[in-house]
Amino acid sequence: HFSPVPEHAGFVRLVVADNMQGDDAGVADGRGTLVPEYTLGVEGGVGGSEAKVCVHLPGVSSSRKLEVELARGQHLEVRCLNRDYAPLQVDLPAPVAEGATNAYRLTFSKRKR
Repeated sequence: HFSPVPEHAGFVRLVVADNMQGDDAGVADGRGTLVPEYTLGVEGGVGGSEAKVCVHLPGVSSSRKLEVELARGQHLEVRCLNRDYAPLQVDLPAPVAEGATNAYRLTFSKRKR
């Protein structure tokens, strides 16, 4: 799984999981990525049986963007390490056609105190 990471405002953790339920869910892909932003761009729709999730970092060229491969039917859960921000989850549809592209925007909402 993941190495312990100290909680830090402004950083989120990407978790790729299959049928994730709660914190004890099995992680299909053990890679975790820290992203210094609350808003992530997610692109789905790469041809074939996989969808490609691209994390766009502010000030980073698209050629250097981080990528996570999702198998068909998996979903992406984005958790902010700062508990003031609610976790966010999105289901990625299976690609409709070769080369088809769908765009998603994930935005963290701040918890109400």
